[in-house]
Amino acid sequence: TWKYLLNTWLPTTTRPTSQEQSIIFEPKSNQDVFVAGSYDYRRGNTIGDYKTCSLLPKKIKTHHKIQAYVYAFILRANNQHIDTIEIVYIQKYLKGKISEKTKKIIGSKKPDVVVLSEPIDEEFMNHIIQDMKNLGVIITMCKENEDLVSLFFRTNLLSHFN
Repeated sequence: TWKYLLNTWLPTTTRPTSQEQSIIFEPKSNQDVFVAGSYDYRRGNTIGDYKTCSLLPKKIKTHHKIQAYVYAFILRANNQHIDTIEIVYIQKYLKGKISEKTKKIIGSKKPDVVVLSEPIDEEFMNHIIQDMKNLGVIITMCKENEDLVSLFFRTNLLSHFN
């Protein structure tokens, strides 16, 4: 799929310099939380991910933006400079029943691709980092007192740490 995408949709000048890389951030204090993931590609100072969707968005979806920022954070923590995030949205073929409303919106369009990128907003990045630190503090508190788990989480996330 990625070979097809790269050869068919993306111009030669946008080819990644690395693809499908696993990355981790290991806690350095009680305020940090272990974070890991795999980005789909990197091109210079840009980190990118491929996403499938029924309708192509006009801007990067918030949850995809947060995921890309976390990847950028991990790479930055490992002394790698990342200043841009990029999401390649791939419109997928629809299978099964399609509502009349969806048919009207999509019409007879064939699958398409849109590449959306934006420079990293340092203020937003700082919010992401602070949220991860807050999560680290909450997890530490819950490890020390399991009665707090139900206060912070709907399910017992600490079961993964036993």
